[in-house]
Amino acid sequence: MNTSVILNDMNTNAILNDMNANAILNETTINNLDSITKQFAEADPFRHVLIKDFLNKNFLENILKDFPKPDSNLKNEFGSSNRKHAVHKIRSLGENFVKWDDFVKSEGFISYLEKITGIQGLIYDPEYHGAGTHNNLDGQGMDVHIDFNLHRTTGLHRRLNLIIYLNENWHPDWGGSIEVHKNPWDIDNNYWHTYPCLCNHAILFETNEYSWHGFEKIKLPADKKHLSRKSLTVYYYTKERPAKEIAPKHGTVYVQKSIPKEICPGQVITEKMYNDLKAIFQHRNCYLKGLYRRESNLLVRIAGMEHRLKQYQENFRLLSIGDAIQDGIALGILPNGKVESCLNVKYHSQDEISHITIMGHIPQFLESNSINVSIGSLERRFANLAAGGFKLELDVDIQEDQRFEIKLESENSYSPFEKNISNDKQKVGFILGKLEFY
Repeated sequence: MNTSVILNDMNTNAILNDMNANAILNETTINNLDSITKQFAEADPFRHVLIKDFLNKNFLENILKDFPKPDSNLKNEFGSSNRKHAVHKIRSLGENFVKWDDFVKSEGFISYLEKITGIQGLIYDPEYHGAGTHNNLDGQGMDVHIDFNLHRTTGLHRRLNLIIYLNENWHPDWGGSIEVHKNPWDIDNNYWHTYPCLCNHAILFETNEYSWHGFEKIKLPADKKHLSRKSLTVYYYTKERPAKEIAPKHGTVYVQKSIPKEICPGQVITEKMYNDLKAIFQHRNCYLKGLYRRESNLLVRIAGMEHRLKQYQENFRLLSIGDAIQDGIALGILPNGKVESCLNVKYHSQDEISHITIMGHIPQFLESNSINVSIGSLERRFANLAAGGFKLELDVDIQEDQRFEIKLESENSYSPFEKNISNDKQKVGFILGKLEFY
């Protein structure tokens, strides 16, 4: 049943009830759809909504009962000590988390989210990359950031975050409240809204290049150190996104804290202010050290890959038969024979050559293509080659011990992704098979 289509013709509440959503969601979460949708659309500084009493009370109790306890010896993305524990294999946590996983990937719930956000074609992430269960311990915070924009394995666009807080008897003074910011890079004009991470409060927000969010460091009282900031998170993706929101691929982008607003010129700095500033700079320095280590590791890896690529290019030879030997690197061709737009390769004749045959094929999704061939002063256009195998025959006059260049230029190139066939974004004009020289 295509629930997303039915939503246009039926009451959303009825559909959610038909799929027994009230066993997972609180009744008000289902019935207040119009109000939630309006709040999401009108929110500032970017589209988001806080939904109180999100989960059904009984289901909430079951989730809390099975919520994982944090491990020790935790590490962050830079390999440093961390105070955050995450579980991404949701279904390994028991029956109630299996029910949750089944629900968040259901057509009905995804359609419910599409109705609230106006974002169509939402796709659930079975990997829970960056999502799942989160336990943040005393002393842990999260700098204001925007999230990675493309999924690491699928390449899909990240579009929506759903976070449900599960902190019983939590006091806002303990920290951990989520903040949604206007622009942390703009120190003088930035502003934000704060939402305490109270039990069964959910925040739903879109993710883009300006959905800045984070939370202040957790500072638990001495008798509460055993507690953690618990949350259950799900991220959704789409195949496409509005052109104005598209940015080059990036990881999570963090912005370090600035000078606190309470510190002003001419003011006497107290010991507390000094210690706060010192902590900010120490945190910033640790972050910069992590970035420099990452940069160094990447530079080493890049140098190694460039060296291996150069070796490969120097040794890679096209499949050639007859009286010519490849002379140097073939440019514009992939190891699998795919050519996007232009192939250039030089040869050295071992005998007189009067005829060259070039074989390959046009991918089926291109339907047809034209290829321009240049060999020295000879130029030929082979127009409207049908999808499938091709065989280009050329009469030439190449003397023995002569060096010459062959250039094959495709007039069109597309990727399977552009033709809605697969997620492969590698463009191709034709695939080269072999060359024969006689």
